[in-house]
Amino acid sequence: MKNYLYLLPAVFFTLLSCKSTKTDSYNSHQNISIEWNDKTPGLVSSITEDIKYIPIETHPDGLFSGNSPLKIIFKNDRILIFDKRRANALLMFDMDGRFLQKIGKRGSGPGEYNVLSSYTADDNYIYLLDASKSMVLTYDYKGNYIKALKTPNRPMDIAVFNNGDFLLTNHPLIYGEEKGARLFITDDKLNIKNELFPVNETDSKLTMSPHFADMGDKFSYQNYIQDTLVVFDKRTEEYETYSFDFPHKVPLEMRSELDFKNGNYQYLSYIPALVTGKYVVCTVSMKPFIIDTQTGSVYKNDKNSLYGNGNTIYNDHIVFAFTGGHYRYVVENGNWPRAPKEMDEFFMSDDDNVGLILYKLK
Repeated sequence: MKNYLYLLPAVFFTLLSCKSTKTDSYNSHQNISIEWNDKTPGLVSSITEDIKYIPIETHPDGLFSGNSPLKIIFKNDRILIFDKRRANALLMFDMDGRFLQKIGKRGSGPGEYNVLSSYTADDNYIYLLDASKSMVLTYDYKGNYIKALKTPNRPMDIAVFNNGDFLLTNHPLIYGEEKGARLFITDDKLNIKNELFPVNETDSKLTMSPHFADMGDKFSYQNYIQDTLVVFDKRTEEYETYSFDFPHKVPLEMRSELDFKNGNYQYLSYIPALVTGKYVVCTVSMKPFIIDTQTGSVYKNDKNSLYGNGNTIYNDHIVFAFTGGHYRYVVENGNWPRAPKEMDEFFMSDDDNVGLILYKLK
């Protein structure tokens, strides 16, 4: 098996183009093209090392579903976990997994939200996105409400750059709008500075969450059923794209509906990919893979293992959540080594217990 990797100069794509309200450095980017070949993949376990576990405390004020899509950020020696579908809350834990507090609360008063869409965090503040109110609520790390900002559109997700600028996702097609950009870069007051990637008739009308994944000094973005991953640098606001050349990609005319699901097509799923060193951890056609961008080698999940899609990156470790039930299944079937005694007892004691697994790639 061999894939080929090409480094191309910045270009404009039919599906991934850039529209700027200013002539500035935001247009500076490069594209990495990946020819996809998963016919003889290696196993993820062959390239992993330094496996660690963090048990997440089961607390009555900090309950969430380990089976839901989670947005996780490690910041200021805190673990922030957002469960949009079940708990619809942002929960803060310490680095040992002990519950500390819930950030914000539901209501109609100042600093209260109706429905949380997402969140982001920098060194100083935590930002909660309530798309239903077109608001971003700012809190400090003690949970104190600071201020609210009005969003310029109806964003689905939010990320923050080191200088305080924000990146917002937009999905105009689900509101019946045929024009608009998929991403907005704003200043720290949410005034639009730049628009990226105009939508067109081939974009999916489906929206899945989350859209952004935090990777320490970078964050990633991708749109459902597309072939391109975008990685932003938090320090410079520049980005690079990873374009996947799938042999059996979804035809353009089928990307706006659900018909493609019966065609055995290859596409990027809604789970944002992670980039660590030379590796891209991605979900293709709802299955997790890892690709070595230097050699083109593709690795797939071991049978019934705990290696997952990845929620975030912390200290060069891929991080993802799993449940006690999943752990029990893979251990009892001989597909995963038992964790250290204390961790093993935690996971085996309750199928609903949630933990984080962290591992590095060689």
